[in-house]
Amino acid sequence: MYPRAADTGRRYPFFSHLQQNRNDGLADCTALSRPMIREPDLINRWQTGDRRKVTCVSDNRCFILIGTGHGVTCAHLRKPD
Repeated sequence: MYPRAADTGRRYPFFSHLQQNRNDGLADCTALSRPMIREPDLINRWQTGDRRKVTCVSDNRCFILIGTGHGVTCAHLRKPD
């Protein structure tokens, strides 16, 4: 049997939702691409008990920056050139 991975989807990663998917056997792990770009310390935040929803707005502007050679960063946090 292969591990099952779930994508968090658009603006969805609430810690409780991710935990419920795992508990229900729907996923063995979860992909957190954009939320981790926005909040690199997200897992540590959750581990310390701060379970607020992620601040990523899922507008894909981070991927535009990546594709245009500006590195992996949130467009909303990036300082102008």
